[in-house]
Amino acid sequence: MHSKVLRKLVSETDRGLLQKKDAVSQNVEHLSKEGEHGSAQLRAVRPTEALKAFFDRIPLQTIPGIKNTGVTEVHAGQTIEEAIRLLYKEDVLGAPVLDVPLGSEMAGPLTDHYVGLVDLGSMILWALEEFEVKEPQAQVRGLQVAEDSELSKGPSNGRGVEGSVKVAEGVSKKVNDDFWSLLSRLDDIGSSKVGALARSFRWGPFLPIYPEDSLLHILLLLSKHSLKAAPVVDPDDNKVKGFITQDAAMQLLLQCSGVPWFDSTAQKQLCQFMFEADQPPGHLVYVYEDKPLLDAFHCLWKYRVTAVPILERETDRLIGCVRTSDARILLQDERLFRGRRKITVKEFMGADKVSPAYQRQKSVVEERIGAAVSAAVLSLGSFTRPPMQDPVTSISTDTLEDTIKKLVVARSDRSFMVDDKRQLMGVITTRDIIIQFSPPLGEEPDRWGDLFDNAL
Repeated sequence: MHSKVLRKLVSETDRGLLQKKDAVSQNVEHLSKEGEHGSAQLRAVRPTEALKAFFDRIPLQTIPGIKNTGVTEVHAGQTIEEAIRLLYKEDVLGAPVLDVPLGSEMAGPLTDHYVGLVDLGSMILWALEEFEVKEPQAQVRGLQVAEDSELSKGPSNGRGVEGSVKVAEGVSKKVNDDFWSLLSRLDDIGSSKVGALARSFRWGPFLPIYPEDSLLHILLLLSKHSLKAAPVVDPDDNKVKGFITQDAAMQLLLQCSGVPWFDSTAQKQLCQFMFEADQPPGHLVYVYEDKPLLDAFHCLWKYRVTAVPILERETDRLIGCVRTSDARILLQDERLFRGRRKITVKEFMGADKVSPAYQRQKSVVEERIGAAVSAAVLSLGSFTRPPMQDPVTSISTDTLEDTIKKLVVARSDRSFMVDDKRQLMGVITTRDIIIQFSPPLGEEPDRWGDLFDNAL
């Protein structure tokens, strides 16, 4: 009986999410008008199963822009330097890594030819970590790498500050000591192959999805495998055409607002989910404002997080965050790169001002909340982020839907939970949120794994 009512409420059409939502709302309204019998049928429908059925009947191919014209790819045989330069030039956050010889045609399953998805920010963090190991070794060999504020005394050519590099005793030449020149000079870093090191800085495995897959499938995939993005493959030419990112998933969830089964979870306060209980204060990762900038980037690399909260030393108040994507600033600003060991995190954040581009982007996103997902969101293209001094924060009385909206506007994947003194209480990630809407809702976490394994 329950399944029959559910099928009646959730039609089998291939309409888009917004049209499906309207159709379901009308079906619920009609059934509620059938008197006590209709009301009893509605009460008998479990919200968990209803939401699962709703998501399972939203094909991805109904999302506008799901088939883009193509994406930037990195080849496993390329060097780290080539890959960083490519993604930086194309202004993208990441790319799939293709493990096929240049000029060769792919044969067999698509998953056999891709290593995974790599992240530009993580590749930069990896290089920074390697610099700390290789620079001292280079100095021992007689290659004196100039650094920090001492270089500011030399003339600038617009691309980098010139410093002296001793190749051998009594011999010297001029070099531009920015990120790019150091990456080139320390050859065993820049010349390392992407394919050999992809596991060190990849977002996750290459798990393709197809236009005929459902929204339920992608939610399960993002939550089960902690993916930042899942590649959308066109079955006709067997090529990656776009991505469903966690950001896109958040926007798709917001479009469900008004569906009773969605609202029953989304309108709960955060304190009802016990997010803080999963992150004891002693286990929270953070960096104090007066620490060197390099410490913040090292923290991002060590703990494999996309953002680290920055606290005020005297009060432990949250005053900002440094994100993995902020590492690309070191590619643009040679002064910050050279001074990364001495410049404080607070000074670094202070240089990050609110840009007119971000204000425009924020206004557009706020206006479009709940509307169709744009094609731009379905790519890994770079975008303007809020300044580092303005991290996404939540308090325990915020609803889950409030938090989703904040994350969508900021294009962020995490919100920092704070108390009334703005002291850090916990972290809520987009994955934490997606899990709440992935079946079975309301089950204990130790029971989720088996269901995901079976469903996938």
